[in-house]
Parts: sequence; C-alpha cells; structure tokens
Amino acid sequence: MFTPPTKIDIKIPRAWNLCSREQLETIATVLMGQTLIADVISTSSMFQLKCNIFLALANIDVLSTDKADSANIASTDDLLSKYYVCRLPGEKQTFRLYLWQLQSFVEDNLKWIDDEKGNGLTNFVYPTYKKWILYPLPHYHLYDGPAVLMQDFTWQRYRFAQDYMEWYVHSSNELVRMTKKRRVYSVKEIAHQEKEVRRAMGLFLATIYNRRTDYVNESTGLKEHDFMFRSDQSQTNYQDFVGFSPVKWQVILLWWSGMMHYFQQRYPRCFKRQNTSDGHRSTPLELYTRTVATMEKYLGLDEQTVNDQNFHIVLQHMEDMARQNEEMEKIRNK
Repeated sequence: MFTPPTKIDIKIPRAWNLCSREQLETIATVLMGQTLIADVISTSSMFQLKCNIFLALANIDVLSTDKADSANIASTDDLLSKYYVCRLPGEKQTFRLYLWQLQSFVEDNLKWIDDEKGNGLTNFVYPTYKKWILYPLPHYHLYDGPAVLMQDFTWQRYRFAQDYMEWYVHSSNELVRMTKKRRVYSVKEIAHQEKEVRRAMGLFLATIYNRRTDYVNESTGLKEHDFMFRSDQSQTNYQDFVGFSPVKWQVILLWWSGMMHYFQQRYPRCFKRQNTSDGHRSTPLELYTRTVATMEKYLGLDEQTVNDQNFHIVLQHMEDMARQNEEMEKIRNK
C-alpha cells in the first residue's frame, strides 16, 4: 500500500551560486546521466531533467515509474497519469509522487536551472588541485585555481582557455557522432577520439590552474616559488589533468558556461558577431585583432603587452570600441 511519509525535509537551492559543492556535484551527476545533454532542449525533456535534479537534491530514491490504473494507455499527457514510486533513505515506507504534483514546485523552485536572464554559476568550487607524482621522487604538483570572476586572468590566458574549450566541445561532439555510428568507425578510431577529448580537457584545466613553480619576479629580480601563470603551462602540465574526475569536470563546465553568460551580460558587444559597412559579419577574434592594432597605434602597446594585460581591461576596451563604432554608424546613417 502506498501512503505518504509524515514529513519530507526538502532544502533546494534557489540559484546556481547558492549551491554547495556537494549539490553541484549531484546536479552534475544527473546531467551526466542524460544520454545527450545537447538533446535536452524541449519543454517536456527539460521538465523531466528538472524533476530528476529535484529528486536527487531532495535525496528521494525512485524505485520505479508507473501510470495510474485509470489512465488511457494511448494518452500522451504524462502529467495526469505518470507517477514515481519513491522511498526516503533508511525508510521502508513507499509513496507515490505524481508529475502533476511536481510540476508547479519544480517550475517555481528550479527555474534558475535554465533561466537565460538569470545568473549562471560563477563560483569556482575547486580552488586547489594536487597531483601525486612518483618520478623522479614522490611529491605533489600543487595547483591554484582561478580568482573570483577570473580577475587574475591575462588576455593570453583567457584566449588559451577559450580556444581549448572550443576544441573540447568540437572533440566531444565528434566523439558523440562517431559513437552513434559504431559500424562505420573502428574501436581504435573511437579510442583515439576519446583520447583527444581527454587531452582537450587536460589542456583547458592546465590553463585555468596555475602550478606552484620557481620563477624570477620581474619587479624585484628575485627568485620566488609561488603560483604563477606561464605561457607554456598548458603543454607542460596537461598530463596532470587527463584523469580529472568526470563529475568535477562537469561542474567546471557549468562554471565556464556561467562565466561566459556573465561576460555576455557585462560585455555584450564582445560576444556577438557584428556587421560592418561592407556587410561582413565581424567575429570577436577579428575584433580582437583590430583592438590590438588600435592599442599599438594609439597607446604604444605591442601584442605581447596586450597579452599580458588583465583580460577584463581588454574586453572593456573592445566593448568601448564596438559601442563607438555603433554610434558612428548611427551618425552616418542619419
């Protein structure tokens, strides 16, 4: 017999940045359980995804799914008939949880999951990382993660991270395509593509994590041993990250997506293609190239100096340039 429990203590976060690390990893595990995250785009499938996230965050075990006896088998209205057979951890008592019961609660309390106007995840919840190394002597490689809102990123570091993430997305999509056509591709080819995906992930992580290392302080001329970004660290350190936890990696993907959403809101003109007078749609990279040329001309800066600039400063300069171009275009069209 199905009877409801006396009380369910439900504590659901109301925003990405209000999630604890454990809650983020719970959400990441649910996302990884989807066959294809990119396919979760319809209203019904997004609702199902939110239901799964709710059940995981509420720590409710789903034993099975079923339909009410009175339901029309041919009906497609799952909200009226489908229910979960649930149980709380440590309890023998089971209870039914209907989709129609979940609908309003989930839509009201988990709308931040896919709210395009809201704030994504900008808290980086893995501030440190260490890798145990056996050769030549047993020791740890210690790493320090990004500062709040990536305030410690130079333009070069940001560009490297963005490029490696684009490579990761492309490699992952290619792996999905190859996996769907297993009869066309050999096991060796798929294994090679999986290796490419891990390599892209490792290169990205080796870019956003700075390793503690020896270097010469340019200001003082003294040798120091601390966390510092080096332009070659992606290539020299990526092997430390190829075995990175898949769940933690999914959380970092959520963080990167949240950061890109934040930058799109703060620097909207930098993250869209812009029309020029000849009809050509200018990409952000082309805008960057023109920005470097402008800085060289008017500020006396070379490309290396721009690369070493804080990337927020460069993005703001690009944003100001794009806004000025828009204003000039409006004046010419009057």
